[in-house]
Amino acid sequence: LDVDPEEWKWDGEKGNYIASAEMKFMYAEDLGEDETTLIATVRNLRKILTECLLEIRDGDNPDLFTMDDLFCHLQFGANNVEDAVVIQDLIKELWKESSNVDLRSRIDNGIADLLDGKHESALDTFSTIVTSDPLYGEAWNKKATVHYMMGEKDDSIKAAEEALKIDNRNFQALAGIGLIEMDSSHYDKAESAFRKCLAINPWLSTVSSRLSVCVSKKEKGSE
Repeated sequence: LDVDPEEWKWDGEKGNYIASAEMKFMYAEDLGEDETTLIATVRNLRKILTECLLEIRDGDNPDLFTMDDLFCHLQFGANNVEDAVVIQDLIKELWKESSNVDLRSRIDNGIADLLDGKHESALDTFSTIVTSDPLYGEAWNKKATVHYMMGEKDDSIKAAEEALKIDNRNFQALAGIGLIEMDSSHYDKAESAFRKCLAINPWLSTVSSRLSVCVSKKEKGSE
């Protein structure tokens, strides 16, 4: 028997149970043209999803898998690139989550500006987010990305390092630091960052290629 009172409401007038708007949305039932109901349903589903993702990220629910589990599967459990991509994409989504709805919405806005090439606007957004919440690692990571695209390499490294202080397994931040050091011909530092990155996520082929270039450059320089 599966009659959750949050999902099914008793309608005394009709004498039967009525599925909630969330249930209808979940099973693609017609919600009609009530825009208010549609918006409220989407927001509520988003709230439920956010709570679930935060529980996974923060390890608050013993019945769910954790970030440690995901990283373990990424390193040792993935059998192919497709499996690895699914795991790493979930990790990225977990990094993006925040209990602050406003900040979570802002980071999406910043990413949209970044994709549209509006670097100044994106940088302003991510800077505002990290000022409001200095522990929002993904905002630091995206801030590092914008700085790099604007040619501000030192600021990019500083932002990436802040992301790593929050989660030292942030393979995106490590890959970014390695790229900047490689661009600057600091092959020792680049190699170190790339190796740390691949120890966490061995499925990043671009990082592997860049690591090979750094090793080759170092060998030629020592001849």
